Amino acid sequence: MVDYNPKAIEKLSEKGIPYRFGDAQDVEFLEELNFSQIKLVVSTIPSFKTNLLLCKKIIDQQPKCIVVILTYDNNEAKLLYNLGA
Repeated sequence: MVDYNPKAIEKLSEKGIPYRFGDAQDVEFLEELNFSQIKLVVSTIPSFKTNLLLCKKIIDQQPKCIVVILTYDNNEAKLLYNLGA
């Protein structure tokens, strides 16, 4: 689990769920993550730009990963689908 919200991180820690505190907009942070064994990604980040970056990074490293991304725009959804989301 990756989150940028300290309260969410605190809850994850209390429940013993593995986590990384970081910002998905930070390319260097994304480079530090190991996507080689992930099977599913769910992003509720409202920023299309961030989700686009995240999708590209994940699909490049793990093309068979299921990527679910929130968007409210049909054109954005089509772009994300074309990338593999």
